[in-house]
Amino acid sequence: ILIDRLDLAFNLYRKNKNAKLILTGGTIGKNSISEASAMSNFLLESGVPNDDIVLENEATSTFENIKFTRELIQDKSKKVALVTSDFHISRALVISKNMGLNVIPYPSNTTLLDKTKRLIGEYPRFLVDITRSAIY
Repeated sequence: ILIDRLDLAFNLYRKNKNAKLILTGGTIGKNSISEASAMSNFLLESGVPNDDIVLENEATSTFENIKFTRELIQDKSKKVALVTSDFHISRALVISKNMGLNVIPYPSNTTLLDKTKRLIGEYPRFLVDITRSAIY
């Protein structure tokens, strides 16, 4: 699932010469490396210069991903590409808009099996995050 998002982000990056990639995701569970750092390693190996990568290593939820990313974006009126999995794009889009970000959604494709597994937990998190972002 993560590799599909990275492939999509990399292709968007290559089409936009002045783009920066904000990679967000902290360390979850027993992982020794943050999700943002793992994504950065992949993109660096793919040829993205280190100067074009901004890391946010603290977030442990979608709400925090967007909240902490918002703090890194200087011009809040600027359009931002939001890359995430297709089953997750609705939640991320609503949170982003509630927090005042001008996002363009780019959902990556997920297999039917992965989508089915993930959607079961998506609905309760959707309700929680929508509520949190609405009062943010």
